[in-house]
Amino acid sequence: MHALVTGGTGFVGRRLLAKLEQPMVASRDVAKAAKRLEPLKPRIVRWDPMKEPLPSAALAGVDMIFHLAGDPVAEGRWTEKKKQRIRDSRVIGTQNLVGGLAAARAGAGDAGKAVKTLISASAVGYYGDCGDAEIDERSPPGHDFLAEVCNGWEREALAARDLGIRVVLIRTGIVLGENGGALAKMLTPFRLGLGSPLGSGNQYMPWIHIEDLVELMLFTAREPSISGPLNGTTPHPVTNREFAHRTPP
Repeated sequence: MHALVTGGTGFVGRRLLAKLEQPMVASRDVAKAAKRLEPLKPRIVRWDPMKEPLPSAALAGVDMIFHLAGDPVAEGRWTEKKKQRIRDSRVIGTQNLVGGLAAARAGAGDAGKAVKTLISASAVGYYGDCGDAEIDERSPPGHDFLAEVCNGWEREALAARDLGIRVVLIRTGIVLGENGGALAKMLTPFRLGLGSPLGSGNQYMPWIHIEDLVELMLFTAREPSISGPLNGTTPHPVTNREFAHRTPP
């Protein structure tokens, strides 16, 4: 497997890169990415997903793409500008990835022609607020902001099917693990003695451990029969109240 990873400097991306052999990383800031990923020593190529199609140089020798890039949802207040960045970084960014892949495959040379699979991140926010209803990958999308973002995000990724590429959409829950991610942000108020359930505490929190998520991505990469959406969550979600009670100080 010779993979290209977008969003490689993120919490999930770094864990995924550690399990890949000689991966390629596409990043807006090559120097910053090289410093952050120095122990992993990936090949890095510059790409600004908001401004340009994926360059053919990012596809040299690549047969698999893991597309994880997107403006962090859990950082900063959701102002209108922030929400626009969340949406555009996923929808426009994925559109530019698939557009660049199409251009490379149509051009001279071998760039992009070996790519057989695109594994694109999504989120269980696709379903909207379903209360305590049980949902699966066949359930329809919701109508709130995150549901609309995920719907547009997935639509752009699925366009790669027109190029004969297998597309897998991993709808993740809250990703938990040491040294980063959602748990690092959640622990601070608990360590200060201020942690508590949010609101009624009855809302469910679909979650997944980062190691399980990475293994799911690698499993789908190896299994050519898998395509379409997969829910990247534990089969046993907990309520916010239960999660708060289990959170260590």
